[in-house]
Amino acid sequence: MAKNWKTFVRLGAVAAVLCASLTASPPAGAEAAPAKAAYRFRLLTESGGFPNVRLWLNEDTRKIHADITGNPHNYFRLIHLREGYCPNRPSRGSLENSWVHPDQGTVTLSVTPTSKCEYTAWAEPHGSALPPKLSGWWVAD
Repeated sequence: MAKNWKTFVRLGAVAAVLCASLTASPPAGAEAAPAKAAYRFRLLTESGGFPNVRLWLNEDTRKIHADITGNPHNYFRLIHLREGYCPNRPSRGSLENSWVHPDQGTVTLSVTPTSKCEYTAWAEPHGSALPPKLSGWWVAD
């Protein structure tokens, strides 16, 4: 009986060591797994001022994004991503639009650009005499 008990204790100790080694962190000299790369964005054009309407390109997904920041008193409540002139075909016009919610600060839209077409983002004022605010135009590669 004592022999079986000693075997049981030894097996328990071996099991404890194996569990500890499986859950332990890697040795200090081991390399950590590489972190996931963040998306790379490039600013294409912006209006400047308040509000600032910007057009971005996500270099990894090849989508363009529009956003608005610095929107005092929430005067500009709708943002559009618009396609302008395209060679050899008609423009698609307003591709996406989104309401800018109070205190949100930024709204992002995204579409895949078509080669040689012009794109802009513009913010539309709500219930005021302010003119629409354009980001400026960008021509896709």
